Amino acid sequence: MDVSSLYLKCIRKLEAAGISFAKRDVGVLFERICGHNPSLERIFSFVLSPKQENEIEAVMVRREKREPLARIFGFVDFDGVQIKVSKGVFRPCEDSPRLIDHAVAFYERVGRQPLRILDLGTGTGCLLLALLRRYPQATGVGIDVNKASIALAQENARRNSLQKRATFQLGDWEMGLAGPFDLIISNPPAVPTHHIASMHPEMRDFDPLEALDGGEDGLVFYRRLAKAFARLSALDGVGVFQVYTPDREVACFAKYKLQTQIGKNYMGLAEVVLVTRPQDPFSWRTLGAPVWRMIKAFTVWLRPSFYSLLALSTGLALCVGLAVWQGVNVADGTALAASFSWFWASIVLLITAALMYCGERKWALLAATWTAPEALHPAPAFLRRHYLWQNWIAQFVPPSLAIIVGRGLASAQMPGGGMRRGVLSGLFDQATDFALLCAFLPGAALVLFADANWTGFVGGCAVGVALMTGVGLLIRPLCPLPMREAFWPLLNWSLTRALLTLLRLLIGVYALGLFVPLLPVATLTPIVSFVALLPLTPGNLGLAEWGWVGGLAAMGTSAHVAALYALGFRLLVLVAQTILLGLNEAYVFIREKRPTV
Repeated sequence: MDVSSLYLKCIRKLEAAGISFAKRDVGVLFERICGHNPSLERIFSFVLSPKQENEIEAVMVRREKREPLARIFGFVDFDGVQIKVSKGVFRPCEDSPRLIDHAVAFYERVGRQPLRILDLGTGTGCLLLALLRRYPQATGVGIDVNKASIALAQENARRNSLQKRATFQLGDWEMGLAGPFDLIISNPPAVPTHHIASMHPEMRDFDPLEALDGGEDGLVFYRRLAKAFARLSALDGVGVFQVYTPDREVACFAKYKLQTQIGKNYMGLAEVVLVTRPQDPFSWRTLGAPVWRMIKAFTVWLRPSFYSLLALSTGLALCVGLAVWQGVNVADGTALAASFSWFWASIVLLITAALMYCGERKWALLAATWTAPEALHPAPAFLRRHYLWQNWIAQFVPPSLAIIVGRGLASAQMPGGGMRRGVLSGLFDQATDFALLCAFLPGAALVLFADANWTGFVGGCAVGVALMTGVGLLIRPLCPLPMREAFWPLLNWSLTRALLTLLRLLIGVYALGLFVPLLPVATLTPIVSFVALLPLTPGNLGLAEWGWVGGLAAMGTSAHVAALYALGFRLLVLVAQTILLGLNEAYVFIREKRPTV
């Protein structure tokens, strides 16, 4: 039989079987088996081999029984990614790529890209994987209640080399998840229970029931989507959800005062709803609300300056209180201001930024190997923001407590993370810092007890680092496998932080313009920092400062000058950290401005 006759015969057979898009299906069938789609290419001159004819006949037998082509062939090309399909897992629908098109069109309009994506009811993972292919900088999480779906989605991620950016986990939709997510996408179960029996056989007989049944009214999962979006989306986030009866489904989002816009196909029929948060916090409704709601809206609008000024004023008040307690008077403050160097102070700010970067890199390693290994790469903005706040808070509470507890609270918000994992990673982080401080102790001991000079101090520190490296070689094999892989990078970042800490203290002498010998400052660095790491000390504005005053005085520096240095340097670092915190909050605020859908 020639190609054109077989092609037309197949179309008539599928039409007789009640299949609406018979021509489309036959075209796909020929393309898969022969490499040509007659309905698109208008090519009938190619010759079919007997094997190809037999394959076409075999597929036609199954398709006439209403089995979908995706299940017959076992895979589907979905928006540029190869998706395997298996029994017991909801297959990609023919119109699902339109969800991707609407999401991409939205981000093209607002001129940015999503960084964190959530796919609720992920099935084969097709939606999430297609979006990750479109956005190389993004990471994503796919949730499904079906164990077979999670296993298949993970296989599809590996098949498309996206496993490092895609996390698939078993879960009851939004339960237990922590945001924020820039993009939330879903093709939810939407068929009323009593309508399932009258559905097309392709879905009713071949797709799992839990992927179809939307409850008595078909809206159960849309109500959950509205709640999930209100809780998990970023301020500038968007939700892209398949709709079938748009008026009813859009109404589910009105309860949470979310903005919606219907996306239509080329025939003008509604196919998706795009959901965003209200754009303007100062709407007339907000102005007519109780006073506390107006205040809340105002503080959200002024968040960068509000929190940063609050942080700076609190820190300044504590520094002034400690200065008064130490006996520093106005004349001392005037002399300190007169000798202040803006150039060296700017260097302190740059070193502080470098220290923040090192700390963030350490946390990223710990998050990828311990805190949230399933998430692999938590968003850098998330890590940076939490790390800046932890370090600022550590100025007033025990530093170890701020890092360990703050790390636990932050990791509880990561997909795949948890409070316990975060606390353990914080303990490990502090342990590496502790090890490097111990490595500097031999150099300090040589200066204190053997009257060594700079050569002796540096030599002692080098010996200490070598000894700690040897200890690391012994300890590393005892660590869990993920920590073994990150052991040396973590130690390297810790060593870099220790050296930067020492350099910042030495630069602080020049920034404050005080006549404080540099060797005592370098000698006391590991000792005072060691005291500050102890969980029971009241933070860097507490015993650590008394350690500087006492230590410098004991090594021959005037107690009054020592007090000025301790307090002035702490104030300098506090201002530097607050500036970095304020800049980051301003960046977050600008990035989270709500776009128009």
